[in-house]
Amino acid sequence: MRGSGASLSDVTHGSISQAIDMFKFNTGLYPAELKDLIDKPSDDKVAQKWTGPYLKDVSGLTDPWGNEYMYEADGKHNVGKIDMWSKGPDGIDGNDDDVPNWKTDK
Repeated sequence: MRGSGASLSDVTHGSISQAIDMFKFNTGLYPAELKDLIDKPSDDKVAQKWTGPYLKDVSGLTDPWGNEYMYEADGKHNVGKIDMWSKGPDGIDGNDDDVPNWKTDK
């Protein structure tokens, strides 16, 4: 079951997804970590193409419950894309209140 912040979390997912898309457009790769949307990546080849920051600050990387979004650049649920999710109101990863960017049976 999704908590009361699910709609806000979905909107934030969208904002971060747009930043990720811009990062990929500029660098040709998905960011290795979400912090690469704010701070220039340490990889020299990626850093040369980086035109960020793509988000204003790290507060954009937290869900409505104050937890950092979870992220995998090599998505297992969105093959060839990214997986990103909130751990939901309980802050515990992998249970029913998680808010992912992939379709679930919930």
